[in-house]
Amino acid sequence: DIEEEGGTISRSTFGAGYWDVTVPRVNADFIGVEDQYECSAETVGSFCDPNPAAAECVEQVGAAPVCRCRSENGYIQVPSEAIPGRQCALKPDHYHEAVKDSYFRLTHTDRLDYGWGIGEIKMYSDLACTEPVEYSGATCG
Repeated sequence: DIEEEGGTISRSTFGAGYWDVTVPRVNADFIGVEDQYECSAETVGSFCDPNPAAAECVEQVGAAPVCRCRSENGYIQVPSEAIPGRQCALKPDHYHEAVKDSYFRLTHTDRLDYGWGIGEIKMYSDLACTEPVEYSGATCG
């Protein structure tokens, strides 16, 4: 560590990506690297389930982040076409018992930089979609 050896590191006036390094003596080679912060609030959905109750994005130095499903909240890892192996779902035994048969998850496969509006959801009780299911009091969570 340069600072432990009595040196300093600061952003250079040359612009982004440049650093000024001062050392008390030079008797070695230097290599500088920078790692991207993938778990920021703006980018976490690209790497991990964006629901903070469902998953935690864990940074890795020099590697892609790891998405850890929050088992303490009842979430488990499920396969996903959009982000392989990095999506979390609530285990069926963690649903509220009184309404266990009425849960479903609607999710997107792209980043939602400007939000997501859903105007209507229609559900049917048969595969041919001829028998509509009446419901009310739907909630989002």
